[in-house]
Amino acid sequence: MWRVLVIAYLTALVALTFFPFQVKIDELTGSSTWWNSINWEPIVTIDPIGFAENVLLTAPLGFLVPALTKRRTLRAVLLVGLVVSVSIEVLQYADVRLLSGGRLADVNDVIANVLGVAIGYAVYRVFRSSEPLARLLPNSEHVATVR
Repeated sequence: MWRVLVIAYLTALVALTFFPFQVKIDELTGSSTWWNSINWEPIVTIDPIGFAENVLLTAPLGFLVPALTKRRTLRAVLLVGLVVSVSIEVLQYADVRLLSGGRLADVNDVIANVLGVAIGYAVYRVFRSSEPLARLLPNSEHVATVR
């Protein structure tokens, strides 16, 4: 069951962050600079709906990483979330620059993604600290008391 959940989550993550690809050869030679393909202004330029969508999109990652790996500290989980988020933004930037996709690399997305991971981690901690919920986690060692 956990493998199916992870595969479904990763499929949704890729589908929602990268598709559709729109190859427009005539725009590949455009004169815009790479700098204009990235939103560098944090917080001030937040789109509330997009921000909330990114939080919801990455919250499962904050739950799944500690549930399925040995990375169970907040710091380790946030680091994984940051690496995944920055990787997504770099790939979206490449999509915009190379394939003329409809995505924009955005610093606000990184902030929202890491916040989502933190929320997912908090939910994981709730599961881990409750014996009935801890039984739902994939490894029996989670039933042990929380440090």
